[in-house]
Amino acid sequence: MTTRKKILATLLLLAVLGSVAWQIFRPREPDPIFEGQPLSYWLGRSARTESLTAQGAVRDAGTNAIPMLLRFMRAHDSPFKRKLIALAGKQDFVNSPFVSDDDHWRAVNGFEALGPAARSAVPELLRIYQTDPSPDSRFFVLMALSEIGPTAKETVPLLISEAANSNARMRMQVTWELGRMRVQPEASVPVLLKSLNDPNRTVQRNAVEGLGNFGPQAKAAVPRLIEFRQSLTDKRDSWLREMIDKALQKIDPAATNAGIK
Repeated sequence: MTTRKKILATLLLLAVLGSVAWQIFRPREPDPIFEGQPLSYWLGRSARTESLTAQGAVRDAGTNAIPMLLRFMRAHDSPFKRKLIALAGKQDFVNSPFVSDDDHWRAVNGFEALGPAARSAVPELLRIYQTDPSPDSRFFVLMALSEIGPTAKETVPLLISEAANSNARMRMQVTWELGRMRVQPEASVPVLLKSLNDPNRTVQRNAVEGLGNFGPQAKAAVPRLIEFRQSLTDKRDSWLREMIDKALQKIDPAATNAGIK
């Protein structure tokens, strides 16, 4: 083994040992028992086949589960460790473990189980979003906030600020979440209207559905929705035209007399 490989192996070992030491000595969250196993056991399996049982364990624990869910949401590899992993990937002598999106999915599943009961977690989720530069981590934070629902209404300014994100997946999540939460129509409806111009069809679909969810509160969107529908001349867009029709029915049934059908 060359000197360079020895140094790399040593650094990787130190990184792993540091992670292990943190797991041993970090302050412990509540770990209530469900069906004979601690909550941490069920959350550790929730990205696999036991996700429904894990959600049951979270609901049984109630707000006591929040500290552990937040820990899963914070999970990520440090920039230093990510560099080491990238270097190690070019070698044939070492295979280092690293954090995957499984931890974030587990947290989202847990927040889905708690729903509005996890309202107290919103400030910390927002803090994680603002301090974690990872696009993936931010995406999962938005997912968790959407599972908490309309009680997390202070999320709306954050969503609006991300509506023009260059990452299409983020824009999809933003438009879907604004329509699902159905709060602050004076701020949310203009953003959804603007999203009808997005080049991504899923973003457009989410915007249409979201406007429909606001019902009469989105009446100002009717002319633009009609215009957008008329621009969809491709037969492959029939599904989107149908969605617009449904949205218009929710917003203003009289709009069907304006040549919609």
